[in-house]
Amino acid sequence: MKLRIWSAGCSTGEEPLTIAMALQEAGLFDRLHIEINASDASFVGIQTARRGVYAETRVRDLPTAMRLKFFRQTSEGWQVIPELQKRIQWSVTNLIVESDIAELAHSDIIVCQNVFIYFSESAICQTLRFFEKQMPRGGYLFTDNGEYYTELISHLGIFERQEIPGASIWMKEC
Repeated sequence: MKLRIWSAGCSTGEEPLTIAMALQEAGLFDRLHIEINASDASFVGIQTARRGVYAETRVRDLPTAMRLKFFRQTSEGWQVIPELQKRIQWSVTNLIVESDIAELAHSDIIVCQNVFIYFSESAICQTLRFFEKQMPRGGYLFTDNGEYYTELISHLGIFERQEIPGASIWMKEC
């Protein structure tokens, strides 16, 4: 079985790295073939993510044991260990350009948090309709929490909201 996860709009990479750390801690990399893709429209953001060096302020909220397990302190900051970094494929993409995201949108899980705040309502709808065309049935979409997004996504009728307190998770209807 292959599980495809895409962190869309990953900025400098903290989100996909957190996903990879959680999967490693759960032992899932040993049991499943997991592909993690991470993209952002910012070339500079993706370059930072590929480099994998973060200031103390970016890793200070990690429990000490996690920080020491997945990062090495260097003169430049905290460097992601190569074993974790190689789990993620980084790319520069624009979510509005279908050819940029066509392959990535075939993911079982799409994490799209703190992305739609930069989009117009029509751009959000366009992106969600494209996700719907590409995602496998039963795929999950993680989005921003908030009444506006809940109403907008619900109105489209593409995804079914999953009732999980404190989270905005949607399943592609079968």
